Amino acid sequence: MDQKHFEIIHENFEGIEQEKINEGYFRRTVNGKNQMVCLVDIRPGWITKSHKHGNDESMIILEGDTACTVGDRECELKTGDIIYIPPNVEHQLVVGDKGVKMLKIFSPPRTDYLDGTDTYLRESKD
Repeated sequence: MDQKHFEIIHENFEGIEQEKINEGYFRRTVNGKNQMVCLVDIRPGWITKSHKHGNDESMIILEGDTACTVGDRECELKTGDIIYIPPNVEHQLVVGDKGVKMLKIFSPPRTDYLDGTDTYLRESKD
C-alpha cells in the first residue's frame, strides 16, 4: 500500500489508489502525522467484527446506511450522519442493503491499517 506521510496533500480522493481489504471492503487513505482520513466503500450486507482500538474515530456517511453498535448503544446511520467513537470503545457495523460510502477519520493514524494487520476487517464478511 502506497501511503503518503507528513507532506501537504492535495488530490481528488477518487484518484487515490483503492486498497481492496477483501471482497466487500475497499479503502482509500490519506495519512498525516496526527490523523488519517479514509474513504471507505463497503458492499451491502457487510458485517464488521466487533473491535476496539486506541484511536479517536469519526465516521461521516456519504451514501447509504449502516447500523452501528458502540458500547451498549445502537444507532442507525444514514447519508449525512456523523458519529464519533472514543478510543478503546467496542464497536461494530452492519451495512444496509444499498451498501455504504463513508469518510473515516482517525487520530492518531491507525498503524494496523498502515502495516496490514487490521485482521478484524480482513476476516469480516458480507
